[in-house]
Parts: sequence; structure tokens; C-alpha cells
Amino acid sequence: MSDPLEPNTADLRRRRDFDDLQNELAGRETGRMVRFGVGSARAQQIEEKKRRERAFRNELERLLATDPEYRALYNDLGGKLRDAEAEADESISALLKRIASLEEEIVRMQENAVIVPGIGRVYRFADGRVVDENRVEVDPALVADIVWPSGATRGEAYFAAQEELDALRNHLTEWESYRVNTLGDIRDRYDNRKEPISKYCRSQTSDARLYSHPHW
Repeated sequence: MSDPLEPNTADLRRRRDFDDLQNELAGRETGRMVRFGVGSARAQQIEEKKRRERAFRNELERLLATDPEYRALYNDLGGKLRDAEAEADESISALLKRIASLEEEIVRMQENAVIVPGIGRVYRFADGRVVDENRVEVDPALVADIVWPSGATRGEAYFAAQEELDALRNHLTEWESYRVNTLGDIRDRYDNRKEPISKYCRSQTSDARLYSHPHW
């Protein structure tokens, strides 16, 4: 019968056994033969999880990689969405420039208007009518003695400019709503990587809304 292990040798073996077990549970390589049979399964589970995580980071990525029809529809929508966003941005920019120019023009018209004390600026039409800023006709007796300068702003030009300005501002509001609400909503859904836009929603809804923009 062999002698029992020396106390220090037994302690060393127990510590090594414990370390080997922990390393196998964690799937760590130690350079020694697997002794407990628990590490290989654990290591496989860890590696499988890593493989799945590497394969697809989100549902959209999975669909694009595995469904050719979805990928074609998705890319087609992306192109149309970018074109619509660019068109909306260009339209809004053009409207802002036109509005700014027209506002300056109206200011110049106001500076060239005839001013009647107690009434303010007045504008004369080709038919002889004279109106104030609110298009209220002024008593002919109050303007009978006015000498109209050759450069005085005409009523037709002034109020046509005001009407155009109102129309442009309304049109700008429509384009901004389309850009932010319609295209913004489609963009949010298009970029949703966890819950991607469906084929049905893309083909039946998004296309129609893309082309629902205001017209000049």
C-alpha cells in the first residue's frame, strides 16, 4: 500500500483540480487534457452564440442577406426616398429664396407708396379707385388733391405681390409638412433595423405617399 500524499502535495492537486474545472466551465484552454468533460459543451455553446451574433446584427440585415426580393424592394424604395427628399429640399430652398426676394420687393413698393395723413399708405388702381393697405376704398374727397408721383406704387402690382406672397408661404408650409411628416415617417420606418418595413407596406403604401408631394 502506497503512502498517503504529503499534505502539501494533496493541497496542490486539489487546487489544480479546481482550477482545471473552472477553466473547462469557462471554455478556456489550459494546454492540458480535458479531465472533467464539462468544458467542451460550454465552449461549443459560447462559440455558437458568437457565430450567431456575427452572422446578423439585426433583423434588417438578415432580410437583406437572405431574401433577394426584399433586398430589391428595399433598395428601390431607398433610391426613391432619397430622390424625394432631395426634391423636397430643393423645393423648400427655392421657395425660401423666392419669398425673401418678394418680401424685399414689397418693402420697396411700400416705400414708394403715397401716404395720406390719418390713413397711411394708399394705392391707386387703373380705374381710379384708391385703397389703403387693407384694400378698403378711401373716400375720394380725401385723395382728390393728391399729386401722384410717376413712380408711385400701383394698386394692381402691390396687391398682386401680396397675394403671391401668401400663396408662396402656404406652399412652403405644404412642402415642409410633406418633408417632415410624410418623408420623415417613411425614413424612420425605412431605417428601422429591428422591425424592418414589410414588403406589403413598402409596395402598397410608401410609394404612393412618396408621390403625394405638393405641386408648383
